[in-house]
Amino acid sequence: MKKILLFLFFINCFVSCSKTDVSLNISNNTQDISNQLISANAMNFTPTPANKTTSKTKIPAPKVSDFAVETFFRHSEQKDEKMNMLPPFQYGEISFFVASNKIKSGDSATAVSLQIDYQNIILKVKKIEGVPFLDCDVEKTGSNVEFEKITDRRLLEIKPISGRAEEQPFDFLVIYPAVKNAKKLIQTELTKEMLPEKVGVEQVVAAIDLNDDGNPDLLVSNYCCYDSSQCDCTESYQKINSKWKYLGASEPC
Repeated sequence: MKKILLFLFFINCFVSCSKTDVSLNISNNTQDISNQLISANAMNFTPTPANKTTSKTKIPAPKVSDFAVETFFRHSEQKDEKMNMLPPFQYGEISFFVASNKIKSGDSATAVSLQIDYQNIILKVKKIEGVPFLDCDVEKTGSNVEFEKITDRRLLEIKPISGRAEEQPFDFLVIYPAVKNAKKLIQTELTKEMLPEKVGVEQVVAAIDLNDDGNPDLLVSNYCCYDSSQCDCTESYQKINSKWKYLGASEPC
């Protein structure tokens, strides 16, 4: 009888202990899952679909006071019979004339190459000279801006574009104040919808993107042309608050 009672005691103890272990394991596992959920919520974890894309934030275009197409001049001690300068050239320069007196000595401007593949040049203003000029018989005062000399051998040695002299090989668009990341857009990157109402893609001389959105913010175009290679007039536009503003024209009086 004692043996039977002792056997039953051990059986009861085994079952009780097993239930306790199972309960403890379930409790521990439940607590682990709860802690993981709390941790995920604390991290504000949200799964991102594989094909989800983030839209690019549009950056406002920098403010520009003046801009103009200007010729790159190369200087040399060698000249031909017509006094045209010939290679080898010692230095180059870009002049900048503006019909205002906003520019100050020490300021910087950006020169964007229009016909050749070349990085933007940051030009530092060296000298400013106020000069009178006639705007169709109306006398006004503007500024001749002299920048520091350019000595990059590539610009001094590269061949001029077709129809240009060695000393005046190609053009830049000068932008004041400087916009380091200004980008030239070529005609094949433009559509009629990007341009002012009366300007065609084929008329564009310079189209500059200032804020890397792929659209022009500054524009210079030709008009009153005799053919595709000879135009007497240019006009300038600037995009302000997403709308084109006509700035004026250069034309015979």
